[in-house]
Amino acid sequence: MKRIVTIVLLLIANSIVGQNIWEPINFPDTLNTKAINAEKEGVVFVSTDENSGFYGLFRSFDFGNSWELIDADLPSSYVNIFSIRHNSENVLFIAADSRIYRSFDDGESFEKVFTGGGNFLKINFTANNEIYAVGWSYIIRSVDGGDTWETVFSGGNIYFSDIDFGLNGEIYTVGGSYDGPGTGSGFHRSLDNGETWVNIGLTDHHLNDIEVNSHGEILVGGESSAIYLSTDMGANWTMKTNLITTAMESDYQGNLFAGVRGYDYNGFRFSEDWSNNWTNLNDTNLNPYINQISISPDNTIYLQCENFSNQQYQLFKSKKPIVSSNEHTINSVMELFPNPTHDKLYFTSNNLAGIKQLIIYNQNGQKILAQKKLSSNSIDVSKLKSGLYIIALEFENETIRKKIIIE
Repeated sequence: MKRIVTIVLLLIANSIVGQNIWEPINFPDTLNTKAINAEKEGVVFVSTDENSGFYGLFRSFDFGNSWELIDADLPSSYVNIFSIRHNSENVLFIAADSRIYRSFDDGESFEKVFTGGGNFLKINFTANNEIYAVGWSYIIRSVDGGDTWETVFSGGNIYFSDIDFGLNGEIYTVGGSYDGPGTGSGFHRSLDNGETWVNIGLTDHHLNDIEVNSHGEILVGGESSAIYLSTDMGANWTMKTNLITTAMESDYQGNLFAGVRGYDYNGFRFSEDWSNNWTNLNDTNLNPYINQISISPDNTIYLQCENFSNQQYQLFKSKKPIVSSNEHTINSVMELFPNPTHDKLYFTSNNLAGIKQLIIYNQNGQKILAQKKLSSNSIDVSKLKSGLYIIALEFENETIRKKIIIE
């Protein structure tokens, strides 16, 4: 039996002439966009900010062809919405200045679940759905879905811009300080669940983005920095490329997507080997200055871009998914059943002993479960919540990935 696996670049190889990658998303050009989210299949959210004189949250159910302004008890006349995120259960959270809002119905209604200091800029979730929000000199956390919150860091003039998590509960953040070198810029980490924090890496860099892969390798970047890699929880750093990033995101497969800029160019880059090599995804017609990247479940890329006077559009999406499956034969035969399941997932294989590691990711790319080698032909998934997951079975020279549904 043949098996179809692995991930390849679908759109481009290096240096293809006449690339036409992006298509603009229709959105009122009188409004200045702030944030974008396309994480949930079939729905896109965009916020607008004060530079257009209007604060609002818009929603589209047709991939951005038409929009509706959400009137959901948000004080839209004066709130900047910086971050829009879905957790693995498709609960929607937004960071709006110093407040966090939650919606269980795709934005039909919201409840304010946190208010206080912080001017929160980014929301992220751990593998077990703890919620973290970072911003000006604050890091807050909820372990009960947003019902209650605790402050795990406060103080200093630190601009926390992004947060991600290690394999064993490590908390990593990046940002910058306006009080000078050694006062909070660079990389911060906590190894004790937020009790203590150290500013140990790249302390003279103002960093914007952090991504951690399934092996615990950390990448950071920023508009005044290059892209750096750490394989030891931030103790040491190696410069991977001198690309200046304006935004950086990764998917559950470890593919990297980055908005970049230079002295006389803007653009988009793609890496499928965790920043060892980059492919230029610049468009022949237009290369906007990218502020935010959101990845849909089918790997269509959505961009929120700078509002330039000579550029009619601020929102773009890739005309095709950036990565997709490529059919080729591998030696290992693997079938998973039943699918959907609710308690156990079984394997049939001609090479069960060859599995080096099994990893299950939720649909947002967060690692939920990992197991080194398999002692039997089944795995217990009864503790996973209902939803769509990705299972990755790693062999010596290949990886099988497949969607599974937990009922």
